[in-house]
Amino acid sequence: MGKSLAGIALGEYMPVDSLVHRLDPRTKLVGLAAALIGIFVSGAPLQVLLNAAGVLTLALLCRVGRRVWASGARRVIWLVLIGAATNAFFHTDGAPVTTFGRELPFTVEGLQRGGLLSAQILLAMMVCMVFAFTTTPVQLSAAIQKCGRALRISRGPLEDFALLLVLAMRFVPILQHELETLVEAQKARGVDFRAGGILSRAGSTAAILGPALTGAFRRGDILATAMVAKGYRRGAVRSEYNPLRFSREDVAGFGCLAGFVLALMLLG
Repeated sequence: MGKSLAGIALGEYMPVDSLVHRLDPRTKLVGLAAALIGIFVSGAPLQVLLNAAGVLTLALLCRVGRRVWASGARRVIWLVLIGAATNAFFHTDGAPVTTFGRELPFTVEGLQRGGLLSAQILLAMMVCMVFAFTTTPVQLSAAIQKCGRALRISRGPLEDFALLLVLAMRFVPILQHELETLVEAQKARGVDFRAGGILSRAGSTAAILGPALTGAFRRGDILATAMVAKGYRRGAVRSEYNPLRFSREDVAGFGCLAGFVLALMLLG
């Protein structure tokens, strides 16, 4: 891929030739919405297993590699653990867990709820990463505009929102790479971000926030100037270089999605 895993931003587009990459972004956008709804409304064990099987199948089909998935999992595992711990320790209904004759500070129902929420968060994050890995910001913007027009949503605010989303998605990896550059520069000057207590480490980290914010504002100003120079005008009608078109793969994808939703409803 030409880039180290440490340099890959979470959710950055991965240029790989796969079946999921070739799908129309509208198909993936509708599938993403349906998958997230299905994940968070499913509470039965069989539904959770079906969701997990579907998400793992998508993860294999997008062909970004196991190392990329492992790197992404390490970055979001804290969110999964927080969800499990919150439900385990703050849900007091049900019978307490007993071991060696002593009651532990959580219940069986709390552990079950925590496990379910953790599974839902993990699956939802994986679905979102599949979408981000296989869809460029430009494709996402076009899909939002096309779907919005199909649903008869107002055109002006929708295009502004799509543009804002594209710019935000492009700035995330840029800012992450700039932060990594600043950290490496500080390390080269002898700064140890792991040395000392919490206050010392917080001070070392705060030292890079100022240059990072300055760099972000500088890049934003350059981007605004470039957009004006290229003739961008709010509300102006713009042509499309690659118009979106559904293919047979998209028809098959909608069919699989419909069958998946039906199976979830039957297992509920």
